[in-house]
Amino acid sequence: MKKLSVEDFEKYLKISSKPSIIKDIKLDPKMPVGQALSILLYYLYIMMTREEKGVLKNEDPEFLHRFRVSLRRVRTLVNEMKEVFDQTETAHFKKGLTQVAKATNKKRDIDVFIQKTHSIIPSLPDRCRYGYKEFLKELYFLEKEEFEKLKNIISGREFSSFKKDYEEMIFGKKLIKRDMKNIPVSKIVHKHIKKRYGKILKMKKKLQSFNENDFHKLRIECKKLRYLLEFFHSILSTKKTKRLISRLKGIQDILGEYNDMNIEYNLLCDILKNPHFLKKEGLVTAGCLLCYMQKRKEELKISFKKEFADFVAKTGKEKDMIRKISYR
Repeated sequence: MKKLSVEDFEKYLKISSKPSIIKDIKLDPKMPVGQALSILLYYLYIMMTREEKGVLKNEDPEFLHRFRVSLRRVRTLVNEMKEVFDQTETAHFKKGLTQVAKATNKKRDIDVFIQKTHSIIPSLPDRCRYGYKEFLKELYFLEKEEFEKLKNIISGREFSSFKKDYEEMIFGKKLIKRDMKNIPVSKIVHKHIKKRYGKILKMKKKLQSFNENDFHKLRIECKKLRYLLEFFHSILSTKKTKRLISRLKGIQDILGEYNDMNIEYNLLCDILKNPHFLKKEGLVTAGCLLCYMQKRKEELKISFKKEFADFVAKTGKEKDMIRKISYR
């Protein structure tokens, strides 16, 4: 496998004006897996770095959201294809990736909570809305604190070092294990899609007794499978893949909101532990939000069971589904 240059990468890519559009990647089923992974990593690097300025300006939370999506996709790709990557060469990069992603968590959680509060407040009783400005004031104060922490990291040596490691991983000669370099990407992809899809279907046995941990596990499995399908869509059956991605997205939307509710509930409880928090009116709003979250979580559980049962029924038998989407 030859070492790729920027010019080589751009032959396979059409960088969209829209952020994080994986469909711009065109791979060949017979392409060596090392070459295909390098192209994907290069693309995700472009997606990540072009959100960086927006993150630092802090004018729109969507910049941080898209930044995090790129990081998650990189992590999924590197972890999912671990038998292909040289683990010694990628160990330091993976550590940096985890640290950068972790540094964005609290800021993003608060951003989502602020957006959610704005959307929920109009539907609450008058007594709950009375103190919402006081409540939001506290959230914005916490958001500014977390932004300053994040800005110091993104502007500092840690992130600069991470990007350097990333660039070396893309253009370096030792990224891929020697015995894996020339294996066709389609052979590797098929195995991983089958594995992830199988894990999701196995969880249908626990559908009626899902606990918090099961919700979390399934959300992660759906995300990993969806990312794999998006990464390698150009070597898969287009219509079948799009349909499966759409169904996975339906489950993810429910589980994502459920996960957000858990995070926001814990965040709100932490805020309320602070003796300096809020005036009486703000406390009333906080209490109403806690009640809303509990009720909404129960609604999401019902929606999830219906959506997941529908997903299992419509995607059919595992072998048949994998066969349908595996190749063009």
